[in-house]
Amino acid sequence: LTSVAPSMVLSGSSAVLSISGRMFDMYPEGLVCYFGTTTSTSKVTVISDSRGACRLPPFITSGRWRMQLKAEKGPAMPDALDVLVLSPPRLLHMHPSLGPQRGATPVRITVLDEYFDTDADYQCRFGSLLTLAHKNSNDSYTCFSPSSYTPQTVGFAFEPEGFSSGEET
Repeated sequence: LTSVAPSMVLSGSSAVLSISGRMFDMYPEGLVCYFGTTTSTSKVTVISDSRGACRLPPFITSGRWRMQLKAEKGPAMPDALDVLVLSPPRLLHMHPSLGPQRGATPVRITVLDEYFDTDADYQCRFGSLLTLAHKNSNDSYTCFSPSSYTPQTVGFAFEPEGFSSGEET
């Protein structure tokens, strides 16, 4: 195995992982992705002799998982790659919940820090616009609202940078 993309995913997302390596087509009985020492597996779809794809099992919890490929009827391949699974953060509080049309309003977010990776970078989603979240502490972040051309109500999401949870509050 040489790479897996994405190498960071949200738990419960059933993300499709694209795997690069060699000799994928040498296993006519099929391959499965193994995650850590669990029995969490997912069947590999072989795309070519150097590429395959598998889906992250929905019950994989947050953490760093070693992913290996294994023949359905045989031993695991010796190579393994890390996949970082992040839990979506849970919002406790957001203030203020409204601001001027010109934007640049600091919005303070308080989260439950036990549910997500505090070392990751986060972003705020105001409708379809993204802004970087600045870390104040393990459970507190500040985002600055973007400007808007028209007065409007927008959905809000707090998520790992580069991800879209699709969940708005």
